[in-house]
Amino acid sequence: TLSDHARSQGSRGAAAGEWAGVLHARVGLLGGLNDGGRPVPLTDVLNSCDAVAASPDVPARRRVVVAQGEILGLGVSRTAGDIDDLRSRVEEEIFDTVRSINSLATQIAAADAEILGANTIDADPNTLTDQRDAMINELASLSAVTIVEQDDGQVTIALDGQLLVSNGRSNELTVVYDADPTLPPLGYAQLKGDNDPGRELHVTGGTLSAQLAATQTLIPDGRRELDAVALDLATQVNAIHRVGEGIDGSTGNDLFEVGPNSGELRISADVAGQPDRVATRAAGAGVLDNGNIRELAQLADDPAGPLNGFVAAVGALAAQVSAADGQANATGVAKSQADTMALAAGGVSLDEELTDLITAQRSYEASARIMTAID
Repeated sequence: TLSDHARSQGSRGAAAGEWAGVLHARVGLLGGLNDGGRPVPLTDVLNSCDAVAASPDVPARRRVVVAQGEILGLGVSRTAGDIDDLRSRVEEEIFDTVRSINSLATQIAAADAEILGANTIDADPNTLTDQRDAMINELASLSAVTIVEQDDGQVTIALDGQLLVSNGRSNELTVVYDADPTLPPLGYAQLKGDNDPGRELHVTGGTLSAQLAATQTLIPDGRRELDAVALDLATQVNAIHRVGEGIDGSTGNDLFEVGPNSGELRISADVAGQPDRVATRAAGAGVLDNGNIRELAQLADDPAGPLNGFVAAVGALAAQVSAADGQANATGVAKSQADTMALAAGGVSLDEELTDLITAQRSYEASARIMTAID
């Protein structure tokens, strides 16, 4: 029916809108690492290497390399923490959505009982039916559901084959944690919809489906991408830095290290607080040699360098956001059209009502004149 189509479009629209919202939140979390496509802290590290290459014997410039590396590490770690916070926030929203679903199911079941009572005594249940249908529409925006209207005026509502409302009674929906082998390395547990009998529910539409998908794929993928960028940076920089030599004559030192926990990047203990260990020259070369630090600075222009890897990851995320916005806008238009069609089919025509009112008024006036003539 047109009403079912409108609810279906509303469910798709709510899911698309929620998905786009989480994507926008992920983009916002990169603010400290990204400025208009330019990875600021990473660029600053490589620029500081370039400055050292111009004057390898100036201690202050080597200290800047260490300081910029520390800023970059703090930015990466903070962003990783922000992504974790986003997932925690969406998890709380999932529980809020489930509570709303259960509340609506309870209210719909209560309305059904009243509608059945009204039909039993031949009372007009239209007002109650309109109120119940409004709640059903709200429920459909939270999760895709199947709705079957019974001959007695009540409805049966199911989510993936599991009953939420039936014969004036409601069943509670719950959300549980379930281990996922792909997520524990990030410290996450997978969320699933589950009802009282314990069968897993597959939520295919509405706000809840997008929230569940965000916690299971979208947000963990963001952490994995950030971790991959940090690891790639440390690997490429250290490979060059390790073969170089510091002013103090030391060699084999790393500039960065990735911590034991996902999302940790910091200046290596080899050079932390020891800027003379920043490998400016090729091993065995003179004090003013800048071959090694120059090679580090050139990573900024390397097509396969860590800077371009970060830019590529941000570009891919931007493309996802654009696609999600387009989907959200398209489903919004489709929902509006479906609502209009459903209203036109089941609503009241004001023109017809006005015509009927005028006809009744003229009939009354004619009857009054007849009665006057008879008198």
